[in-house]
Amino acid sequence: MNEDPFHKRCFLICLLFAVFIAGCGKQQEATPLATQPLAQTTLPASNFGIGDIASIARQDVANSSNEEIVKLLVGQWLEGYKADMTNKDAIKNYSVEEVFIRNHPNSPDSEIIATVTFSVQLVKYSDNWVSIGTKDHAENDPWWHLGATFGVIPDGEYFRLRMLVGWGT
Repeated sequence: MNEDPFHKRCFLICLLFAVFIAGCGKQQEATPLATQPLAQTTLPASNFGIGDIASIARQDVANSSNEEIVKLLVGQWLEGYKADMTNKDAIKNYSVEEVFIRNHPNSPDSEIIATVTFSVQLVKYSDNWVSIGTKDHAENDPWWHLGATFGVIPDGEYFRLRMLVGWGT
């Protein structure tokens, strides 16, 4: 029996595509979120603002407002860059100023989305910090006044903080 070369190629392409899609699904399943809180130390510079950047046990903030939870998590993230002066994104100091909840979740299992204004004192110029939306910066001011949108994701016994780059733009 003589097979049509066009159908053979289509079959091979579909087969390769199915294998690729199946592999992507398995890869995603193989990398679940950690069940332990993230260390409160600095993150590698290559991970600046990517993935889970801070976490806190839900029981530790059971009586806290959404604003307080966000402020604690952003403070934890910034503290990591204050604690490690060898990091290229190290900061001397920080201040978390205002938290604006962008959604109003009805249950503790809903994601919190918030815009946060904060300031950092850089150890040295850093493209990562400067890439975050700058409110304003005067030439002689040691503080960089920034704002970013974050998501707080409930994950089992923990709340995890993620930066939502480009959210709402």
